[in-house]
This record gives sequence, structure tokens and C-alpha cells, in this order.
Amino acid sequence: MEKLGLNEKQKTDIAGLRTDMEKSMVGIQAKIKIARIDLRNLVAAESPDKAAIEGKMKEINDLQYQAKKLTVDHLFAVYALLTPEQQKMFKGQLMKRLSGGEMRPMGHRWEGFRGGKPDEPAPR
Repeated sequence: MEKLGLNEKQKTDIAGLRTDMEKSMVGIQAKIKIARIDLRNLVAAESPDKAAIEGKMKEINDLQYQAKKLTVDHLFAVYALLTPEQQKMFKGQLMKRLSGGEMRPMGHRWEGFRGGKPDEPAPR
């Protein structure tokens, strides 16, 4: 983000977008954690209910999709605030990140986003 040469309005607008995304992401990640606890309990039950387990897995999958979609929506919102020259640079950086298999917001230090710091690989 620093390389883009953002003006003050862009910086303010992008910071607002980031704040909104972080707030939304916290809610989604909390729901995922709760669903994983529920799944663990379903699997550990004396007589596991396959349909209930599959339903909980689908719920977790849907929540993970929401988190990824939120990231994509955020990237498009940031992209819309940039000049054409900045968009080219942004797109180049995004392509580098995506080619590495990572889908985290650019220029953010999100220790909780994928379980690690931006410079560390995501846990598997």
C-alpha cells in the first residue's frame, strides 16, 4: 500500500474500509470457532449423527466462504478508490499474493486473520 503513493483522502477512505472489514471479519471468525466447537462435540458424541455432522461442516464451509468473499469485496472497494496507475500497481501486488496461494488483505498486519503474522505462512 505504501508504494501506491496514496493521497490523504485515499488513506482515510481505505482505513475506514479496513476498519469495517476487520469488524465484520471478527464476527465471522467467532462464528467459525463456535461452529468448530459444536462440530467437535457432534463428532465426540456417544452416537454421532452423520447428518448433523455434515450440516455443521457445511455451516463452517459457508462461513469460510463469507470470510473469503469479504476479503474480495474489500479488495474491490479499495481498487475503486485508486487512480488507473495505482490500480495497475495494486493489481500487480495482488497477483503476486494470489500466485502464492494467499488471500489476505494487502498492507495489513492481521495477526488473527489466518492464524499468523503476514510474513509467516498460514497454518495448515
